[in-house]
Amino acid sequence: MIWGVTGSVGAGKSTVATILASFGARVLDVDEVAARALAESSLGLTAAQALAAVVTGGPDRARIEAALIPVVENRIAEWAAASEVPGVLDSALLFEHGLERFCDFTVCVSCPIEERRRRVTQRNTASARLFDAIEASQWPESEKARRSTLQVSGQGDPTAALRQAWSVPLGEGRH
Repeated sequence: MIWGVTGSVGAGKSTVATILASFGARVLDVDEVAARALAESSLGLTAAQALAAVVTGGPDRARIEAALIPVVENRIAEWAAASEVPGVLDSALLFEHGLERFCDFTVCVSCPIEERRRRVTQRNTASARLFDAIEASQWPESEKARRSTLQVSGQGDPTAALRQAWSVPLGEGRH
């Protein structure tokens, strides 16, 4: 069983993934997988440079995506195949890159943009400097929620809703 956790930047995806990990799931953070793939690549870019090029539609975007997306997809497939316990795929771009095909169940973490902006701008990361560009480059939260099996709020504590969904058998096949 693989759960995909998605949502906009700053929505609380990592918090939801941590809660699911407390239920016994293995978590794979796609941003970390992409960062490792970038570091191992011959692109010669830092993670901040690659993020900026991708979210702003810079001239290197196609080259970066062509080099990294197949590597990331292969690593996700290997991780999913090797998992003997339920897994959580933490990915802001779950639907944008078709990664939901690895998932049996999908969760969209939703949070008002003002709160997400506040959270992200408090970070000392490239995402804080590029919040608006990241926001514009991703699908709207409403579309991610529409495609997801479950929507939870990134405000407050979603543990009860997640525990209830976690305990429901989902039957055969992928969703």
